[in-house]
Amino acid sequence: MTRLFLAWLTLSTLVGSIAAAQDVARKATISEPVLAGGSSLAPGTYEIRVGLPIEGAAQRSVEFVKDGMVVAREIAEVLPAAGSVGTSGAASRVRVERLKEGDYVRVSFVDGADRLLIYLPTRK
Repeated sequence: MTRLFLAWLTLSTLVGSIAAAQDVARKATISEPVLAGGSSLAPGTYEIRVGLPIEGAAQRSVEFVKDGMVVAREIAEVLPAAGSVGTSGAASRVRVERLKEGDYVRVSFVDGADRLLIYLPTRK
């Protein structure tokens, strides 16, 4: 009985650790007002949650979360992480860049074997 309990405890701890490792918190600090999925995002720090792939497209849904509440949803373009040009950086880092002409802000990060790119129009 004790061995069975210890085996169960070890297995449940391992499964919990794997699930926690897959749920990576990504934080993006946006320094200017932007639009995401039709919603206005004020400057600030947002958690980005990656959702499911969009069937038939190289895209995934993402959510912007502030204070535990989803404030906007957007679509991210998906590229292979290996060999991505122009969006390189540390795999664990979220990169926020204002693009040339200032009409968009690009948020990029690695999720597994994918590099996700989110393009947010600036509010002028």
